[in-house]
Amino acid sequence: PQYLITPEPNAAAIDAFVERFARAIEHPALGLVSLRAKSLAPDALPGLAEKCLARARAQRPDLIVLIHGALDLARSLGFDGAHLSSRQLRELSARPLPESQWVFASCHTPAELRAAQALLADAATLSPLQPTPLHPHSRPLGWQRFARAARASWLPLYALGGVGPADLGEARSAGAHGIAAMRALWG
Repeated sequence: PQYLITPEPNAAAIDAFVERFARAIEHPALGLVSLRAKSLAPDALPGLAEKCLARARAQRPDLIVLIHGALDLARSLGFDGAHLSSRQLRELSARPLPESQWVFASCHTPAELRAAQALLADAATLSPLQPTPLHPHSRPLGWQRFARAARASWLPLYALGGVGPADLGEARSAGAHGIAAMRALWG
């Protein structure tokens, strides 16, 4: 029910990020984690991805470990799958990974949810639910619009954006499978 999406790592402090990652995934209610490093230099991402995946496998073999957007690394390093950006969702015409790997999608609109369904994604985040510093100019969905979107989609949805573990009950009442968060689950 709880899905951690990591904050952006600092390229100058990769080892500290990996240690923080290791502490964050210890929480037993956490079932999923996505390594999100959109601003990291492409040549630095494979090393970070290997370190985080190794820590997750050693500490929490039950944890589903995704990588945000890096489909090649999801395949080559053995991640459980990938979390597609909304841009990738618009550009793809077929499921980018085999059925043996998870495909999650970042959605913000009903059209993006339909695109995720057309790609046969396994689940999606729907955001932003509340105002967030990461998306200060986006119009928050609120629980009512989230619930309408959840009823119209067959995908398991994770409420994202300004939510945390305390919102899990309300999220489930609105039709969410769970909550996804950065700051609230990173600690």
